[in-house]
Parts: sequence; C-alpha cells; structure tokens
Amino acid sequence: AGGRLLTASYGVTDVEHQVPVDADTLFLIGSTTKTLTATALMTLVQEGRLALDDRVVDHLPELVLQDEQARRTVTVGQLLDHTSGWRGDVDQDTGWGDDALQRAVAEVVPAMPQVFPVGEGASYSNTAVMVAGRLLEVATGRRYDQVVRARVLEPLGMTDTWFFPWEVATRALATGHVVRDGVPVPAHGWPIGRGMAPAGGAVSSVRDQLAYARFHVDGTCPGAPPLADELRLLMQQPRVTLPAALSGIGLSWLLRDRDGLRMVTHGGNCSNLYVSAFALAPDEGLAVTTLASSSGGSALGSAITEWAVQHHLGRPSVPVRDPLPLTPELAAEYVGRYDAGQWDLDVTAAGGRLFVQMQLTDIPADTPEDVLAAFDSPPAEHVLLGRDVIGPAGSSESSGDFVRDPAGRVAWLRQGLRMARRQ
Repeated sequence: AGGRLLTASYGVTDVEHQVPVDADTLFLIGSTTKTLTATALMTLVQEGRLALDDRVVDHLPELVLQDEQARRTVTVGQLLDHTSGWRGDVDQDTGWGDDALQRAVAEVVPAMPQVFPVGEGASYSNTAVMVAGRLLEVATGRRYDQVVRARVLEPLGMTDTWFFPWEVATRALATGHVVRDGVPVPAHGWPIGRGMAPAGGAVSSVRDQLAYARFHVDGTCPGAPPLADELRLLMQQPRVTLPAALSGIGLSWLLRDRDGLRMVTHGGNCSNLYVSAFALAPDEGLAVTTLASSSGGSALGSAITEWAVQHHLGRPSVPVRDPLPLTPELAAEYVGRYDAGQWDLDVTAAGGRLFVQMQLTDIPADTPEDVLAAFDSPPAEHVLLGRDVIGPAGSSESSGDFVRDPAGRVAWLRQGLRMARRQ
C-alpha cells in the first residue's frame, strides 16, 4: 500500500522440522495460477496471435468435447471467465512428462459432461483453464511453464515461482498439513498433477506474489511490462455478473464489491493442504496475499485481507446483515442433494436452520488418506441473506446461491462458484 512492501510470517514449514517460515518460503498457490495463465494468454492477444472472441477450435482443432455444439462455439475468452459450461473438476493423473498437459486435454477434458450451454451460465472450471494452458503451448511451440516464465515471471522479476516438485526439492518449501483433533499433521506428497498446472500448479513465495500483485494494481514492474495497461485493466472488467459470493468474473479474476470498494481477487486451495488468498484494491493501491499450509488458511486469508482494508484504507467493517427467516416452505424448496461431479452437496434443514455439507463421491483409488481427511467436515450452518442467496452463519458474506429453472423450481446450488445440479 502506498508504495510500501510489508510482510509478516508466522509458524514453521513443517511441524516435524521446525524451520521458520519467512517471506521467501514457498507454498503451492493453487488456483491463483489461473491468473498467471490468463496473463500469459493476454500477451498473445496483445501480439494479435489470437483474440478473445476467437473460437478455441480454430486454434486447437484437435479439441474434443462431449457436446459438439460447445466444441464448435466456445471462445478463448469463455475459457477464462468460467462460462464454457462443461464440468470443471477432475483429478485424473496424466503423468509428469512434457506431454502431461497435452494428454490431459486429449484424455480428460473429453470425459467432462456439458453442464449448461456455452455462455449461458457461470461455473468455476479447472478443465477450461487447462485448455487455455494448452492453447499457450500450441500457439508458441513451448511448454506451458516455459511460456509463463518467459512472458510473465521474468518480466515481473518473479525469480522464485516454480511449477514442478523437482524444482523446489532443495528450496524452503512449506509442507501441507492436515489438522486432526486440533493438531497439525504433515501430509507428504504432491497434491496436484502436471496436467493441471495451468489451473493450479504454481509454487511461489509471498515476496513473488506481491511483485505480481504490484503489476496488476498499477502496472509497475522491473522491466518491460508483459501487458499494456489497456489489456491489464481489461482483465479486471466484469464479463459475468453474479448475485452471490462475488459481484462478477473478469478474465480469470474474481471480482468483489466490498461495500463500495472494488476488489479484484483470486486465491487457491490444493486439497485443503495449501490455501492461499490474493486480493487487490486497485483504485486504492492496495494488495494483500496470504499463503498457508493447512485448511485454516481460508479463514486466515479472509481475516488478514479484511484487516488490511480497515487498517490501511480506513474502511469500516462491513455491517453484518440480518438473515432472512427460513420458512418451512423455503426450506422444502432448498433441501436436497446437489451433484457437483467430484462431490455432492447435501442441504438439510432443522429448526429453521439450514445446513450444507460436502460429501466426496468421485475419489481416485490412490487418493492419500491425508488428503481425504482434509475434506472430512461436519455440516456447516448457513443463513439466508437474500432471495435464494446463502452465506455462513455469523458472516455478512454470501457464499452461494440457489439457481432456479425457467419454471421457477430450484434446480442448482452454486457453491464455491460451482454449479451443482439438484438430484
């Protein structure tokens, strides 16, 4: 904020080895990687090598989708604003070879069902961004990681951001932890495959993340900027508007209106073992990032971001909204099981209270027990904050919304930005 760089660290990289964390400690940043992918892709737009309205199939003719209409019509921009319409979450391993991303797009993406027609809804999609990463490879003839390094990381002076476990094996890397009975336990292993790198595979430090944030706040960087201001700012403009959780989606950026303060955000979660937050208030020159190595990082990131907004910008806290009453009639409309692909969302009601619980369903046989344990959580109470809009009890922030079909029936629950179909 105001040209100052402030960092703070707490804890250790691993409870077994007790090495202190600092601003150069590496963490998987998860889905904030999507914004790196989008920034790199926008450099090709800048060079006129592709356009956001181009059909993906014109640049990637080998693309196969379950829905032929989607294959023929989906555009480059729709890969980045989560409106491609096919299911977005998958954990299939395609190896660690240089062809991992090519294989993922050829073998994994074709298996994704089309959830809604292209452009007719918004649902968070890892697989769409994997296709965007493959576009980078095909357009440049280089590996995804090489393209991002040359076009984004090097111009921004991000010398400590990586993509592969062997690149960080001898560096100070935080270990992901599962919290059991209040005690953090190291979870060894790498929680994301190379084929998913464009959607969530980057490893970075707080220092590098703040260098990245500074560029997207005001264009500042050590050398020639990778993007002209016009395109950098275009990425932050809403292409999609949303009724809950966020105000909209830009080109990879998740947009939020915090009581009149425009915020451009992302963040990531790698199997609840690494959790990051990344928030910009570009109009005020503020950027905040947090990196954590357990599921508690989500609440930590929200708290630190909110503290920074209040402390550095002098903004008051957002008033807690009084929840609307959950009538038996509304409860009956909402209660049910919603299919999000890899998990179900079970919505229950009791005593005028609403509860949502995630239940993993499509679990690869080789999933480590530590990863499974990270998703073992009880039903969470939610309150009604507006028509069909819900949020965690005790919070003024919405987290999702029930989406109705043309007949007015509740047909979907959009939670975590993902559209889950009612069963």
